Amino acid sequence: MLTGDYFLIDAEEDYAQGEQAVHIESFPGGFSPGDFTFYRRYVSGSAIDHREPLGTQYAVRHLKGGGFDGGTEFLVWRDTGSAEAELLNCETGPPPSWYGGYGMESFNVLISEEGETVHSQETGRSCEILPPCTGIRAFPLATQSVPFQPNTFDVPLEGAQFGTTYINLRRASTVDPEDWPVLQGWVVATNSALGRFSVGQRAMRLDSACDPGPSLFVPADFPE
Repeated sequence: MLTGDYFLIDAEEDYAQGEQAVHIESFPGGFSPGDFTFYRRYVSGSAIDHREPLGTQYAVRHLKGGGFDGGTEFLVWRDTGSAEAELLNCETGPPPSWYGGYGMESFNVLISEEGETVHSQETGRSCEILPPCTGIRAFPLATQSVPFQPNTFDVPLEGAQFGTTYINLRRASTVDPEDWPVLQGWVVATNSALGRFSVGQRAMRLDSACDPGPSLFVPADFPE
């Protein structure tokens, strides 16, 4: 098993977070060629790495207000599905081969209040806890740090300052979510009260790329 830890230190704001690194378990004999493994993109799907993959869908609490005046920031890693280790230059040059027309094209965010009212870009509010309606590409890169705020997620913050964010990291490529390529990812949330205290927590994994099942959150609209 590969294991470790990491620390994020913001000396200017006088706070830090620490967490365990992702544990990647080795399971010799547990995978066959074609199975999704952690290093699948580097071993051509042969499964010779024997490493258990991560999940594709996550849920994590967000805090924006009260003692947590620094808010929540999501740290998200996404598997590009490509063995090419190209960097993305946001200012010049063509994008890497793994970067699609809409970035990594995931319709991936649903926000729930602590009272379980759901906000989404299309419907605004719904009484259903997990309706099939998201449409916000908040995490289009392989690695990113994204703050939880209205101008990023395009949802009303009032009433949703404290709740749960559901994140689908599968790569949307067709109208039918059953055809979306399954790609793994990892999500961590950091919550801070600027200059006072902070805490980091791993998101709850809702599935596994080993046997992912259906997509829990799908778009109401798909770009033409």
